[in-house]
Amino acid sequence: IETEGVTLGEFAALGRCHGASVDVRRPRAGGADGEGAADAASEADFRAAVVGACSSAGSPYVVVSFLRTALGQTGTGHFSPIGAYHAQSDSCLVLDIARFKLPPYWVPIRALYDAMVPEDETTGKPRGYALLRHGASVAQAAGTERSMAQLGGGGGRCPVVSVKREYCPIGPGVRRKTSTMARRKLAGIPT
Repeated sequence: IETEGVTLGEFAALGRCHGASVDVRRPRAGGADGEGAADAASEADFRAAVVGACSSAGSPYVVVSFLRTALGQTGTGHFSPIGAYHAQSDSCLVLDIARFKLPPYWVPIRALYDAMVPEDETTGKPRGYALLRHGASVAQAAGTERSMAQLGGGGGRCPVVSVKREYCPIGPGVRRKTSTMARRKLAGIPT
């Protein structure tokens, strides 16, 4: 994660590991008016998701995965939650998670949608956004099931095993940290 980052699919899997319902949407092929896969979303779909989330007292929450350079920023792929929508300017408030670099900022919906269109080099797919809701109330896509061990049962496993060791809960209120030896191995330090 420190060297390669996280893809939108891995982000969704991490959310599911923590019991969230995660609905991933990607810009349609060809941009706002193009056609695409079942998870494809138009600019109007994205706007409706932002307005819906920002009009709600709770979930869903919108987290966008976008290419920073498309917004005139330095860096590459980035994730940030959306905190508000301003109808008069058709803009949303990006709560940048790299607060040392950027404070929260307003960006037009169209510009943010366009910043999700460029393909992620790792997946070959457009970036996109995720709608996160409390609890896994919808069926999980194949290969993204939460670990039964995390829920106190047996079988199954988190799809992001190397990340699970550090971040996914393995029982109510219990978290397991990666051992010093494992951290050294991951860092390439001889053990």
